[in-house]
Amino acid sequence: MNKNIWVLAGMVFLGACTTLPQENVGTKGLPLCTDNELCPLMTVSWNDQRKDNFQVKVSLDSIYQYYDIQKVTFSNDEKSYSFNPETKTTQELILNLRHSKNSIVVPKNLMADLKSDRISINIHTDQGVISRFVYKDGVESSIYKQFTSVYNP
Repeated sequence: MNKNIWVLAGMVFLGACTTLPQENVGTKGLPLCTDNELCPLMTVSWNDQRKDNFQVKVSLDSIYQYYDIQKVTFSNDEKSYSFNPETKTTQELILNLRHSKNSIVVPKNLMADLKSDRISINIHTDQGVISRFVYKDGVESSIYKQFTSVYNP
């Protein structure tokens, strides 16, 4: 009797796992930042059900304050695309570091569409706008490389 319960539980667990979408996660990346600047940590991920979009997780870590991430904008000299977060910003204290995190969904071809000598990201928060470049004058940030490595036109 006990063995049958474990077999049934295992079948239910395996069945539940096979119904979940497979998610592929890229490594974390950063925009171009200088010393002593708040540098957002970003992760690009995608799954088989949302092949045309990426989920981009944006994390801001500060000793001094939390940030409410309200909007994220990518732009070049001619075009600008704004994205609202999917949910409310999560905030937690980890080893005296104030960690603020949220995510947006962007089209997979975003960097290709913004192709330019300068592509920037603006993170709009309750504390103001944090502006950094993801690509500038031939220098690719690690987050730019994440976007372009998984986009295959």
